[in-house]
Amino acid sequence: MLVPRSLSAVRYLIRGAICLLLVVALWCPMPAAAVLDKQIVTVAMQNGLLVATFTDRADDASLEAAVPELAALGVQAISLRGTPVRDMSPLSVLKQLKTLDICGTLVRSVAPLAGVASLKALNLQFLPIGDLTPLSGLTDLEILNLGGTEVRDLTPLKSLTKLRQLVLAVTKVSDLTVLAGMREMTTLDLGSTWVADVRPLAGMSSLRFLSLNGTPVDDARPLRGLTSLRELNLVGTQIRDIAPLAQLNQLEILDLEGTPVSDIKSLAGLKSLRALNLGGSRVTDVSALSAMTGLTIRR
Repeated sequence: MLVPRSLSAVRYLIRGAICLLLVVALWCPMPAAAVLDKQIVTVAMQNGLLVATFTDRADDASLEAAVPELAALGVQAISLRGTPVRDMSPLSVLKQLKTLDICGTLVRSVAPLAGVASLKALNLQFLPIGDLTPLSGLTDLEILNLGGTEVRDLTPLKSLTKLRQLVLAVTKVSDLTVLAGMREMTTLDLGSTWVADVRPLAGMSSLRFLSLNGTPVDDARPLRGLTSLRELNLVGTQIRDIAPLAQLNQLEILDLEGTPVSDIKSLAGLKSLRALNLGGSRVTDVSALSAMTGLTIRR
């Protein structure tokens, strides 16, 4: 081995080593971070969350390819609405995901979502799914949209006691027993379901919006304790006696269109009521409400 005889020789060797490193770096660059294709997905802040929105060009392959970068960016919300995506399994690694919208996709199973325990909002609207078992462990869920799905059995939702907003419209759900303990519920849409018995809702003292539109419900008595209600939709129900609603002092909007209701005297004390729809009902006399000057009645 040659030993340099002077300081200048040492400096010469150091410079040579630096040049060699530069050559290696130029010929063998470090791999760059993946660049998201903006024609497939864009990332932006929305309502305090970093949201990834996929276009209709997205498919299973592009979703899988994008997930590592989304994870690195710390994306908290993903919208795949209306895309032809089928497979949700790539999302299982996104442990920070809080919001997911897969409405109108080609997804047939939500099993891959079972491990995404961080989810707070989930939109499954219009998906041909019936088994909710994979959701049973998502105990942080606050918002869940199951409208237009094939859901019948709500039993897997029993442990989701933090639910605040639940949409079950246009499903074949008939039994609401599981919902009885969900005291945090503020919004519940049961429109066009098979629900006839609403007694499980009696304890939902925080409920502000309730739709029973198009259901076979014929008894309003279980609703009298829902004193936080602001909007109540009874369109097309079989309810005749609305006297139990007289205790809903915060009610602002009441829709009785197409019901067999004929007597509305019990509503005279609802000082907050500002919109009442009686179209297609059997009401002929509204004089009992004449003193409610802030009320708009549609007939």
